[in-house]
Amino acid sequence: MSKSLSVNLIGISSFFAYLLPISLLTGPFLPDLFISIISLIFLLIVIIDGKKKYFQNNFFYFFIAFYLYINLSSFFSKESYFAFQSTIFYFRFGIFALALWHLIDEQSNFIEIFKKSLVSVFIIALIDSYVQLYFGHGIFGFTSSDSSRMTLLLDDESMLGQYLARLMPLVAALIIYNSSANIKNYIFIFVLLVLTDISIYISGERTAFALLIIATLIIILFSKNFRAVRIASLSISLLIIIFITLFNPEIRERNIDHTISQITQNADVELQEGNENSFSKKFNLFSRSHETLFFTAIRIFEDNLIIGSGPNTFRIFCESGKYKLNSYSCSTHPHNSFIQLLSETGFIGIFMYGFILIYFVRNIYLHVFRKKIMQDHEICLFACILITLWPFFPTQNFFNNYINVIYYLPIGFYLHTIYSIQLKLNDELHRT
Repeated sequence: MSKSLSVNLIGISSFFAYLLPISLLTGPFLPDLFISIISLIFLLIVIIDGKKKYFQNNFFYFFIAFYLYINLSSFFSKESYFAFQSTIFYFRFGIFALALWHLIDEQSNFIEIFKKSLVSVFIIALIDSYVQLYFGHGIFGFTSSDSSRMTLLLDDESMLGQYLARLMPLVAALIIYNSSANIKNYIFIFVLLVLTDISIYISGERTAFALLIIATLIIILFSKNFRAVRIASLSISLLIIIFITLFNPEIRERNIDHTISQITQNADVELQEGNENSFSKKFNLFSRSHETLFFTAIRIFEDNLIIGSGPNTFRIFCESGKYKLNSYSCSTHPHNSFIQLLSETGFIGIFMYGFILIYFVRNIYLHVFRKKIMQDHEICLFACILITLWPFFPTQNFFNNYINVIYYLPIGFYLHTIYSIQLKLNDELHRT
């Protein structure tokens, strides 16, 4: 009876997992709902079948430590009620990653079906980006309030570039996973990569394009068979991008002229209006507004060194006269995950961030110098996760539900890659 129930629950969970790629193009509600359902079903299966082995690994130990810590930070925050709204149910993201790993183990065709779902939706999103470029609105009529940027397929959020850039390495990983090295397969992924590179550039999301470049460099530097395809596709992409930049004034203005303007505009103006102790400089970090948010967050951190001001509370404290520098000081978050964690979770939170970043850098070191060989699809998954941790670009709110679904999605596949063989060996030893 319990086995039959588990099979049915796995089927239901898989169904919602296959819908995740399209749900991510509808805005935050559906993907958050779907991963919550997947997580709850997984916990129910664990209770029924006693599959505790998925919790006995370093990922879960670290995640639960992080989860407990951010709730501790929320508890001691002056805005604890607000902070707890972002942290009390944060556990669902870590459980979601474990649930994906479990689904891959339990269903031999899960990766193949999920790949078809993701690649199909990814291609539709690409088509929509070119429709928006030509007609000014998407396939379903959605338009962005910022005319220089592109919306999701089924929502008016200007995040199409983020969607494509953050999921591109996962798409590549699933395409090359157990795939035969035939010319048709290489041509398909070559064309897909070129179209993706160009689409992200024309989307107007400069951070998304920068993340794409970081992921691409990781793939080129550390993959083996996939390296040549990515070098060739990037070369063609850059030639087309240069051509577009030269002959499309609107795209050139957004990606080149506006970037230069933001870096240099008002850079010699005092950071704090009317403050004689402010300083002058020649360049901004990304823009004057970004830089002011960073300095405001650091001011908040200076008063909350150990455990921070509380997760997701920057939007509240930045309004205080004690921390506000000027009219640019406030937003929902500081627009950089590293600085946000520093401000809202303090030294302990940033130590945890640094620890996981070092873990991935160590893996790269072992891959290059100690011959701990990673397959090409592992490198792509690695790139997908590493751009989440990359500390040097503007980012979305670290505690935003939507972006966390994208953050944790590749982790489930990565966990399967690094742990499943080990678990199977342990099971065989246990049976013997």
